[in-house]
Amino acid sequence: MEKSNSPFWHYSSIYDAEALVNKFEDKQREAVPDRLVNYLGAVINPRFLPHVLPDCAGKVEGPPAPNNWHSEIAEFAAVLRAVDQAVGSFTVIELGCG
Repeated sequence: MEKSNSPFWHYSSIYDAEALVNKFEDKQREAVPDRLVNYLGAVINPRFLPHVLPDCAGKVEGPPAPNNWHSEIAEFAAVLRAVDQAVGSFTVIELGCG
């Protein structure tokens, strides 16, 4: 997709968000029958979101460039930057509408 054709490419960042997202890609991930595997290796049951993830069972997603069904590259990068900069231990709580 051309970067100029999606509003999800238009964000402001002091770091290379796309490179950071790609850094965390699980290159060893494999398809799981009846599940969707995202680019981080997380396994999702598409039956929980049938209206959002139809026909996704058995598929493996690539990085969200610029977005996927769940979020966009700017949000993934913001979360992964916190993980990347963590030292010692890391605790996170997500407060969101989903």
